[in-house]
Amino acid sequence: MRHLHFYIFFFCLILLAFGCDGKDEIIPSYVHIPSATVDVTSTQYGSKSSKITHVWLFANDQQIGVFELPVTVPILDEGDVKITMQAGIKADGLSYNLQRYPFYDFFTVYENFTATEVDTVLPVFTYIDSTRVMMNNDFEDNNNFEVKFEEYASFTRTNNGADVFEGSYAGCVNLVANDDPNVNSNLQLGTIASFDLIPTVKTYVELDYRNSVDFDFYVAGLDGDGTPFFNVILTILESEDWNKIYINLTPIAQFAAGGSGVEFGFLNVLPESMETGQVCFDNIKLIRSLEIN
Repeated sequence: MRHLHFYIFFFCLILLAFGCDGKDEIIPSYVHIPSATVDVTSTQYGSKSSKITHVWLFANDQQIGVFELPVTVPILDEGDVKITMQAGIKADGLSYNLQRYPFYDFFTVYENFTATEVDTVLPVFTYIDSTRVMMNNDFEDNNNFEVKFEEYASFTRTNNGADVFEGSYAGCVNLVANDDPNVNSNLQLGTIASFDLIPTVKTYVELDYRNSVDFDFYVAGLDGDGTPFFNVILTILESEDWNKIYINLTPIAQFAAGGSGVEFGFLNVLPESMETGQVCFDNIKLIRSLEIN
């Protein structure tokens, strides 16, 4: 399904080009989009790391479609064309949960297209100015996390180069097998502070990670009735290489409306089949949209 939108669009293009007698054939030009990156306009936004997998593509303000990168798309206009894109991410790491990321601004460029020729565009997205960073933990000069519970496990802020994504430091959970048949090595790592989430705005956690064992992402707090809750939102699967995920906390903000704030964190458990395991984190951001009064 990777280029489904491309094939649908190209089929429509053929019908348009040949379906009407007496009209000139439309010869397209092409835009090639190999990848997309992020830049930051202020240190408040932290790392530039991103995982943009798709773009919403517009030509002269007309939507062309949604495409997985890399992609080459036919454009029916010639000359100076306004190309606009929105960044698409897999919310919660799920392929079926494709979302326009609400905190990246539109990318716009003007390209001079010539029929049959391919122009390459490398979009660079930036955070919308109204984005509010509630927490930015890169482990360089700060650590907003603490161990809530541990058995035969440890958490360290490390500058071991092999365990660091970027910069000088990262945070790593180390799990070790033990002789107790009733206890697997495990550790709960959570935020020191709790955060008031606003139910009427978008809220996400961004996270870079590398893990030899699966781990869970959880949120906990008191809801509007004062009832405690502890919800595991998703399980993040093993990743040998550094990866990034965008976790949508908007439903939790709506669920916890009127409560005392929420903490979030990670549950790490060593499988019985393994002797050791490690989960490393970097660039953990809690961000939300601007509240509109």
